[in-house]
Amino acid sequence: LTFKELWQALKRSALDSAVLLVMFIGASLIGLIVTRLHVADGVVNFMSGYIHSPALLLLVINIFLLIAGCLIDSTCSIIIFTPILMPLIKAFGINEIHFGVMMVLNLMIGLLTPPMGAILFVTCKVTELSLKELLKEVWPFILWLLVALGVVTYVPQTVTWLPSLFIK
Repeated sequence: LTFKELWQALKRSALDSAVLLVMFIGASLIGLIVTRLHVADGVVNFMSGYIHSPALLLLVINIFLLIAGCLIDSTCSIIIFTPILMPLIKAFGINEIHFGVMMVLNLMIGLLTPPMGAILFVTCKVTELSLKELLKEVWPFILWLLVALGVVTYVPQTVTWLPSLFIK
C-alpha cells in the first residue's frame, strides 16, 4: 500500500462517511418534525379505528417495515419510524423489546431484498457475481428469515424470555 493509494482510500472513506452523515441528519430532522407535529398521536388514533387486534397490528407493521426495509436505509428507518410506531405499540400493549427485535429483523430482511438491497449490491461487487446469480443463492435464506420473523412476531416469548429473567 503506497501513500498515494492510502490517500485515495481515505478520500473515498471520507466521502462515504459524509454521505451517510447527510442521510442520518435528514432522517433525524424527519424524526424531529414527526415528533413535533405529533404524527404518532394521529397514527394511533387512525390505526385504533381500523385495527382492534394486536396480531393484525403486528402483521400490518411487518408488511410496512418489510417494504420500508427494501427502500430506505435501516438506520434511517429506525430513526424515522420508531417515534411513530412506539406509541402505537404501547397502545396495543405490545412489549417494546419484542417490537424492537421484530423491527430490526424486518429491516434486515429488507437489506437483502431488491430493489435497494444494499447488502446484495455490496456482495455482488465483492464476489463479482451478477445480481441474478446471487439472488438464486440468497432466496432460501430470505424465506427462512421470513419464517423466523413469523415466529418472532407471533411467539413473543422467543425474544422476551431471556430479558424477562433480568428485568423484574
